[in-house]
Amino acid sequence: MPTVEELYRNYGILADATEQVGQHKGAYQVILDGVKGGTKEKRLAAQFIPKFFKHFPELADSAINAQLDLCEDEDLSIRRQAIKELPQFATGENLLQVADILTQVLQTDDSAEFNLVNHALLSIFKMDAKGTLGGLFSQILQGEDIVRE
Repeated sequence: MPTVEELYRNYGILADATEQVGQHKGAYQVILDGVKGGTKEKRLAAQFIPKFFKHFPELADSAINAQLDLCEDEDLSIRRQAIKELPQFATGENLLQVADILTQVLQTDDSAEFNLVNHALLSIFKMDAKGTLGGLFSQILQGEDIVRE
Protein backbone atom coordinates (compact mmCIF):
# COMPACT_ATOMS: atom_id res chain seq x y z
CA MET A 1 0.00 0.00 0.00
CA PRO A 2 1.45 3.33 -1.01
CA THR A 3 1.97 6.13 1.48
CA VAL A 4 0.73 9.71 1.08
CA GLU A 5 4.24 10.71 0.00
CA GLU A 6 4.35 7.97 -2.66
CA LEU A 7 0.95 9.02 -3.97
CA TYR A 8 2.07 12.64 -4.28
CA ARG A 9 5.36 11.56 -5.92
CA ASN A 10 3.54 9.46 -8.52
CA TYR A 11 0.98 12.21 -9.05
CA GLY A 12 3.90 14.55 -9.76
CA ILE A 13 5.37 12.10 -12.27
CA LEU A 14 2.06 11.95 -14.15
CA ALA A 15 1.36 15.67 -13.91
CA ASP A 16 4.84 16.56 -15.21
CA ALA A 17 4.68 14.05 -18.07
CA THR A 18 2.16 16.17 -20.06
CA GLU A 19 1.85 14.39 -23.43
CA GLN A 20 3.74 11.27 -22.32
CA VAL A 21 1.46 10.51 -19.36
CA GLY A 22 0.43 7.16 -20.83
CA GLN A 23 4.03 5.95 -20.65
CA HIS A 24 3.94 5.99 -16.85
CA LYS A 25 1.61 3.07 -16.24
CA GLY A 26 3.48 2.09 -13.06
CA ALA A 27 2.90 5.51 -11.51
CA TYR A 28 -0.83 5.27 -12.22
CA GLN A 29 -0.93 1.74 -10.77
CA VAL A 30 0.56 3.07 -7.52
CA ILE A 31 -2.27 5.62 -7.39
CA LEU A 32 -4.82 2.85 -8.03
CA ASP A 33 -3.30 0.90 -5.15
CA GLY A 34 -3.96 3.90 -2.91
CA VAL A 35 -7.53 2.66 -2.40
CA LYS A 36 -6.10 -0.08 -0.16
CA GLY A 37 -4.48 2.43 2.18
CA GLY A 38 -5.71 4.47 5.11
CA THR A 39 -8.10 7.41 5.10
CA LYS A 40 -5.60 9.96 3.75
CA GLU A 41 -4.41 7.66 1.00
CA LYS A 42 -7.96 6.82 -0.06
CA ARG A 43 -8.94 10.48 -0.17
CA LEU A 44 -5.98 11.26 -2.43
CA ALA A 45 -6.67 8.23 -4.62
CA ALA A 46 -10.29 9.39 -5.04
CA GLN A 47 -8.97 12.68 -6.47
CA PHE A 48 -6.00 11.38 -8.47
CA ILE A 49 -7.55 8.32 -10.18
CA PRO A 50 -10.09 10.26 -12.28
CA LYS A 51 -7.60 12.98 -13.17
CA PHE A 52 -5.45 10.59 -15.23
CA PHE A 53 -8.12 8.01 -16.14
CA LYS A 54 -8.33 8.96 -19.82
CA HIS A 55 -4.60 8.39 -20.33
CA PHE A 56 -4.73 4.70 -19.35
CA PRO A 57 -7.49 2.95 -21.32
CA GLU A 58 -5.88 -0.43 -20.60
CA LEU A 59 -6.42 0.19 -16.87
CA ALA A 60 -9.98 1.54 -17.26
CA ASP A 61 -11.67 -1.40 -15.54
CA SER A 62 -9.20 -1.32 -12.65
CA ALA A 63 -9.62 2.44 -12.28
CA ILE A 64 -13.42 2.29 -12.28
CA ASN A 65 -13.41 -0.60 -9.80
CA ALA A 66 -10.99 1.28 -7.55
CA GLN A 67 -13.22 4.37 -7.61
CA LEU A 68 -16.28 2.20 -6.91
CA ASP A 69 -14.54 0.73 -3.88
CA LEU A 70 -14.11 4.28 -2.64
CA CYS A 71 -17.81 5.03 -3.29
CA GLU A 72 -18.61 2.20 -0.87
CA ASP A 73 -16.09 3.23 1.80
CA GLU A 74 -17.22 3.57 5.42
CA ASP A 75 -15.77 7.09 5.66
CA LEU A 76 -18.36 9.59 4.47
CA SER A 77 -15.81 12.14 3.23
CA ILE A 78 -14.10 9.51 1.06
CA ARG A 79 -17.44 8.37 -0.36
CA ARG A 80 -18.42 11.94 -1.16
CA GLN A 81 -15.11 12.65 -2.91
CA ALA A 82 -15.36 9.44 -4.95
CA ILE A 83 -18.97 10.14 -5.97
CA LYS A 84 -18.14 13.71 -6.90
CA GLU A 85 -15.47 12.47 -9.33
CA LEU A 86 -17.54 9.67 -10.94
CA PRO A 87 -18.73 11.75 -13.94
CA GLN A 88 -15.11 11.90 -15.15
CA PHE A 89 -15.36 8.15 -15.82
CA ALA A 90 -18.57 8.52 -17.88
CA THR A 91 -17.03 8.31 -21.32
CA GLY A 92 -17.98 6.04 -24.18
CA GLU A 93 -18.80 2.53 -23.07
CA ASN A 94 -18.35 3.45 -19.38
CA LEU A 95 -21.25 5.92 -19.31
CA LEU A 96 -23.94 3.29 -18.85
CA GLN A 97 -22.00 1.68 -16.00
CA VAL A 98 -21.46 5.01 -14.23
CA ALA A 99 -25.15 5.92 -14.57
CA ASP A 100 -26.07 2.50 -13.23
CA ILE A 101 -23.75 2.94 -10.23
CA LEU A 102 -25.00 6.43 -9.45
CA THR A 103 -28.57 5.15 -9.55
CA GLN A 104 -27.67 2.51 -6.97
CA VAL A 105 -26.03 5.12 -4.73
CA LEU A 106 -29.22 7.23 -4.78
CA GLN A 107 -30.54 5.11 -1.90
CA THR A 108 -28.25 6.87 0.58
CA ASP A 109 -29.73 8.35 3.75
CA ASP A 110 -27.23 11.22 3.80
CA SER A 111 -28.75 14.33 2.20
CA ALA A 112 -25.39 15.84 1.17
CA GLU A 113 -24.37 12.56 -0.46
CA PHE A 114 -27.79 12.34 -2.17
CA ASN A 115 -27.28 15.86 -3.57
CA LEU A 116 -23.82 14.90 -4.86
CA VAL A 117 -25.29 11.87 -6.62
CA ASN A 118 -28.02 14.02 -8.17
CA HIS A 119 -25.43 16.54 -9.36
CA ALA A 120 -23.26 13.75 -10.81
CA LEU A 121 -26.27 12.25 -12.62
CA LEU A 122 -27.16 15.65 -14.06
CA SER A 123 -23.56 16.10 -15.22
CA ILE A 124 -23.54 12.85 -17.17
CA PHE A 125 -27.09 13.47 -18.39
CA LYS A 126 -25.81 16.68 -20.02
CA MET A 127 -23.02 14.67 -21.68
CA ASP A 128 -25.25 11.87 -22.97
CA ALA A 129 -28.93 11.84 -22.06
CA LYS A 130 -29.69 8.56 -23.83
CA GLY A 131 -26.85 6.65 -22.18
CA THR A 132 -27.67 8.06 -18.75
CA LEU A 133 -31.31 7.09 -19.06
CA GLY A 134 -30.18 3.63 -20.16
CA GLY A 135 -28.27 3.25 -16.89
CA LEU A 136 -31.23 4.52 -14.86
CA PHE A 137 -33.70 2.21 -16.55
CA SER A 138 -31.30 -0.70 -16.21
CA GLN A 139 -31.51 -0.30 -12.44
CA ILE A 140 -35.28 0.10 -12.53
CA LEU A 141 -35.63 -3.15 -14.49
CA GLN A 142 -32.97 -5.23 -12.76
CA GLY A 143 -32.20 -3.46 -9.49
CA GLU A 144 -33.39 -4.22 -6.01
CA ASP A 145 -36.76 -2.96 -4.76
CA ILE A 146 -35.16 -0.20 -2.68
CA VAL A 147 -33.44 1.20 -5.79
CA ARG A 148 -36.66 1.10 -7.81
CA GLU A 149 -38.44 3.19 -5.21
